[in-house]
Amino acid sequence: MAHNFAAGQRRPISRFLLFLPSTAGGVKAHSGEGTIVQRNPMQTEKKQWVLIPSRFCALICLGILIAATTSAWSKGQSSTRVQRPTVSDGSSPTAEEHDADKKNLLLIYKALKSYEKEHGKLPDWLSDLVPKYIQDSNVLVSPFFLRTGKEVLYGNEDPHLKTSYIYEFSAKPIPAAIRGAFPNLPDGMTMKEWKTKQVAEFGRVVPIVRCFLYDPVLNVSSDGEFFESGAYWETDPKTLELRKKRMGAGSKTATKNDNP
Repeated sequence: MAHNFAAGQRRPISRFLLFLPSTAGGVKAHSGEGTIVQRNPMQTEKKQWVLIPSRFCALICLGILIAATTSAWSKGQSSTRVQRPTVSDGSSPTAEEHDADKKNLLLIYKALKSYEKEHGKLPDWLSDLVPKYIQDSNVLVSPFFLRTGKEVLYGNEDPHLKTSYIYEFSAKPIPAAIRGAFPNLPDGMTMKEWKTKQVAEFGRVVPIVRCFLYDPVLNVSSDGEFFESGAYWETDPKTLELRKKRMGAGSKTATKNDNP
C-alpha cells in the first residue's frame, strides 16, 4: 500500500521507528540505524537560529573561566615575589631601622662590659654573650638585614651565631679584606690584639662594635659612646673631635687632682 508524506514529515528508514516532537517543530524519527529529519527550509533556518547562540555562550563562558584562573594564578605569584627578601632590592635603611641598630649596639656594649667585669677580659665572640648577658640573640641581628638579607662584615662573621655587627675585639685572625687596607700588620695577629694596641695609641675612642650597613658607619667606642664615622675611623674628623674632647676632660681631671 502506498503512502504519501507531506512536506516537513519524516519518512521511516527502518522497520522500527519512534516519532517524537522536534525542538524546531515537526517530528523526529529515531532508529537503531540513525535519525533522518526532513524539514522545510523555514524549519531548518529556525533550528540554526536556536543553536548558534548556544555555541557562542559556551565559548564565552570557557574564555571567562580561563581568564579568571590565569588572573588568580598571576596574583598569587606576584604576592610571593613581594614577600620574599632579596639582597638586590636597592633599598636603604629606614630611620626606624637606624634607631633599632643604635639601640642594639648600645645593648651589646653593655653586655660586653658586664662580661668583662665578671671574667676580667672581653669575650672572644659576641655569641659568648648569649644567653647570660644577652637573652635574645636577635639583638645581634640588624632589622635591615631581616628585611633585605644584606650584610657587610668583611670576614668578621661569628662562628656560632648569626650577627650583623662587627665585634672589633674578637679572637678572629685579621681577615684578608682588612689586612689589604693595613698591609703592615703582623701575620697571625688577631682582631683583639690589634685593637688593644690601637687603644694604647688612640685611647678609648677606638670602636668596640660597628655596623657597616650604613654610610656613615655606626660605632660604639670602647668607653660606650655612640658616634658615626667613615669606614676608616682613625682619620675621620668625628673621631678627632672625640679624642680632643677626651684629652680635654683628662687635662681638667689632672688639674683638679693637683690642686690641694
